[in-house]
Amino acid sequence: GARLLVQTLDGLANGEITPLPQDEKMATYAPPITQEESNINWSKPAEEIERLIRALNPKPGAYTFFRGRRLKIYEVALTDVPPEGEPGTILDSGEAGLFVNCAADCLRIASLQLEGKRRMSAREFCRGARIMPGERFTSSEG
Repeated sequence: GARLLVQTLDGLANGEITPLPQDEKMATYAPPITQEESNINWSKPAEEIERLIRALNPKPGAYTFFRGRRLKIYEVALTDVPPEGEPGTILDSGEAGLFVNCAADCLRIASLQLEGKRRMSAREFCRGARIMPGERFTSSEG
């Protein structure tokens, strides 16, 4: 992409490229992202959730709820760990991060921010949160 941009700018400067106006009839409108779209649905496949988180990082950010508080998730990685239990269930927490059940496979959360706190690594979060086996991320506060 960077190489093509330089070639295009050089071509415009040299008169080798003729700019064309956009065909307004072909243009589409992209509405703003809503809060509902930013809320992670753990019942979706891990790959779909990973794409959502990447697309919304850093703003507006994808979020979930943990112990009734909003938790923004910034960085995740796909894994080949099979899901066990309900979507949103935390399978493992520790030095490697948080492993969370999705509809297909699990995600490893690497970076997050609990409401009212600073952004931190999942490892830091795990040390302070004292996560209990079977705890879950949810789509609502309740």
